[in-house]
Amino acid sequence: MNKTSQTPPPPVAQGEVVDLIQVFRKVMEVVQRNLKILWLFIVVGAILGSIGYFTFKPVYTTQLILEVDQVDYAEVAALVETLNELAKEGNTPAVAQKLRVSENLAQEIRSLKAINITEKETGVVERQDMEEKTLIIEAKVHSNQNLDSLEIGLLHYFESNEYIQRRLEDFKQQKQALIDHIDQEIKQMDSLKRAMILLPSQSQSDNIYLADIGDMYAESVDLYQKKLDLETTLKFSQEFQVVEHFTVFNKPTSFNLSKSIALGAILGGLLWIMAVVLIELRRLIQTA
Repeated sequence: MNKTSQTPPPPVAQGEVVDLIQVFRKVMEVVQRNLKILWLFIVVGAILGSIGYFTFKPVYTTQLILEVDQVDYAEVAALVETLNELAKEGNTPAVAQKLRVSENLAQEIRSLKAINITEKETGVVERQDMEEKTLIIEAKVHSNQNLDSLEIGLLHYFESNEYIQRRLEDFKQQKQALIDHIDQEIKQMDSLKRAMILLPSQSQSDNIYLADIGDMYAESVDLYQKKLDLETTLKFSQEFQVVEHFTVFNKPTSFNLSKSIALGAILGGLLWIMAVVLIELRRLIQTA
């Protein structure tokens, strides 16, 4: 039988191990020589991080949840994106004009974004074809003190849009036409009931008349209930219903003080590495 020969792994050269040890020693010598300035860089970085925290405005993230009627998500998202672009380019007067808020409040807006429920749950934007759609307006602001005014301004901005106004007016006209039609049906049914009651009673058809009148009364009640429901819908018809108002969060979503100090210290350490490389290169050049 032929035994399968296995090639033994190549032995590690002793010189390579010695070279690695020497490299490690040299690195440790470099660190020890520059250890004092490492702490200096870390402390300065931490101080700069804390200064940056108090210099830059905090950012608060909050959400307004709306129930939308008769308007597609894409249409609302386009309106929100217009505001977002104006805020990003620093066009504070235009944002204030569209929202009918003060320029001080408009200046506090960092970004605005429309999110529908499907996108929030799956990360994919899908059009909702239901009559009522729920969407989220995500706002990033530098101050959480005037969220009520921002909410009122957003609702005004949406509802004052000409296209949305026409859609709402068409919706109201359709509902009113249906109410008028049901009202006419009720009147005609009442007239028919009165006419049937006045008909001369005939023994062979009494049961038929009683059954017909009973069915008419039941149908009249159903029509009247539908009319009341439509009138309620028409009375409270709005394109945008607030499901949940903007929530005031006291904790900003941007870096807090501890995170800012830690980030500054890390950046200080990175700068120390760059400085050490330059120092050692200079030392090598001088000794060469």
